[in-house]
Amino acid sequence: MWYFNAQEIVKFAVGIEHNGQAFYREMAGRAGDDRVKKIFAFMAGEEEKHEALFGQMLSRLPATPDQDESYPGEYQEYMRELVDSHVFTSGTDVSALGGKVQGEIGALDMALSFEKDSILFFHEMKRMVPAAERHTVDQLIEEEHRHIKTLLVMKRELTGSPPCKC
Repeated sequence: MWYFNAQEIVKFAVGIEHNGQAFYREMAGRAGDDRVKKIFAFMAGEEEKHEALFGQMLSRLPATPDQDESYPGEYQEYMRELVDSHVFTSGTDVSALGGKVQGEIGALDMALSFEKDSILFFHEMKRMVPAAERHTVDQLIEEEHRHIKTLLVMKRELTGSPPCKC
């Protein structure tokens, strides 16, 4: 079983944020409702900020050690597959996803689902990082939690729900 280091996980995060940004921009461009368009444009901007933040984190981490491979490029291929298997991939059928969005609440629910998927992904990856490096993955998770909190506030404002007392 391969184990990853923090630098590799942050590389995943940069790729996920980059793909998420492209996805949200595409969804904003396709949205017929101006309010839905605004939500997706906002999320694209948030993904852009995270991509930059995670890129800064990456520049401060030590280099990735070489991995033992059974053929040249095996490890890089495996890494690429992990990122591409996340919900935000360049091959995502934006039209199909866009057809599922029902107004502002639907847009927020979709964004919440993607952010939760990212957190789950990072939690799973955290188990594959040496204990001394897990704090870096925790930082990624905390950033995604901030997105969720922002989206939940937006949703409560739209629905008129009272703030959570958790």
